[in-house]
Amino acid sequence: METNKEYLARLLPLLKKEIPSQWRVQSFSKFKPEATVMSYIDQRDLMDVLDAYCEYGWEKRYEEISGNVFCSIGIHLPDGTVQWRSDCGVESNTEKEKGQASDAAKRAGVNWGVGRFLYDKPIQKIATNEKKDGNNYPYCVDSQGRKIADLTTYINSLLPNPPAAPAPPVDHKAALENAKDVAELGKIWTALPSDIKPTLLTVKDNMKDLLTIVKELGDIKTLIALDAYEASLSSEWKENAKIKALIDKIRLKLTA
Repeated sequence: METNKEYLARLLPLLKKEIPSQWRVQSFSKFKPEATVMSYIDQRDLMDVLDAYCEYGWEKRYEEISGNVFCSIGIHLPDGTVQWRSDCGVESNTEKEKGQASDAAKRAGVNWGVGRFLYDKPIQKIATNEKKDGNNYPYCVDSQGRKIADLTTYINSLLPNPPAAPAPPVDHKAALENAKDVAELGKIWTALPSDIKPTLLTVKDNMKDLLTIVKELGDIKTLIALDAYEASLSSEWKENAKIKALIDKIRLKLTA
């Protein structure tokens, strides 16, 4: 089985990968028609990354300490233990408690590496229809002076090589278990990343034995041969639900 250290060594670089981010106005200039915009990810992006890469699962919890909301994100490890990393949030300008909880979750995610790439992204300057002057409300405009309806889509269209969203998690165990014969199982096993094979070795060996037994049972033509083969199976395989169902099906067919 993969050790905790090996799993984290494989997981942490994945959590730090850049993903598509969103953009929002940080401030408007009082001296010229221009806005400073910043890149960010929201809590759903954080959860998508954790879902995609944490093979053994993850969880989060909140607690209040000295009036501050803290979020802890725990990542489940191969040996069944959970490693936690925490941080506190700051209030938002709109919903105080919800914003603080969301900010705490994202900050805890940064401690795991999720969204850390944002600190390396350059600040963007976008033209506005007017400078900030008192209580007016400027808005961002494109090169033709038209109002930008979706700031994220507009800025991302200007950037080369946009990052891809994390791919959905691959259920390698399910792929092995769905193999129809030993040859297909071998192909699936060969295509697996070498770094996860140790964690699936038992599954692979069990499936190979199971598929071999299924094939041999399919070749049986008489009740006498079926009874003899069933008697030769180990107690583990006699109690296997798939094997029991197949034996019952073959016995019913032979007695029909």
